[in-house]
Amino acid sequence: MRHNKFSVILMFLSVCSTSCSVLQQSVGVRGRLLCGTTPINNATVQIMEQPFFRSEKLIAATFTDRQGYFDLSGSSNGVLNVNVNFNVIHDCDDEIRPCYRKVTLGIPPSAVTRSPVVEKYFEAGSMNMAFRYPIERRVC
Repeated sequence: MRHNKFSVILMFLSVCSTSCSVLQQSVGVRGRLLCGTTPINNATVQIMEQPFFRSEKLIAATFTDRQGYFDLSGSSNGVLNVNVNFNVIHDCDDEIRPCYRKVTLGIPPSAVTRSPVVEKYFEAGSMNMAFRYPIERRVC
């Protein structure tokens, strides 16, 4: 009897670990932020999951380096394909206004892979943040 319980528990754990890895999805984004022709140092970049019936969830975040480069990746679990956005929080071309500019851009579904690690990065390229984006707001 005790041996059967152990076998059932072991089988349950192996099924759970297999199905959990199938549910895991990962995404990665890399690129460079510029303000005109000047690299943006220390801007915040984030990958956010945008679930259908819940508030957004942070998947990954980092800061740009001195040359404006960033490289970030993260993962999330879900039966449905995750809907992810890329946020850039910066103060490029902002003069003396308080707070920061926040730009939210959608990451294509093709950049999300069903695996625990990123298989291919979405290449954002060099982004000039001096542009005024239609989906831009201020955050403090």
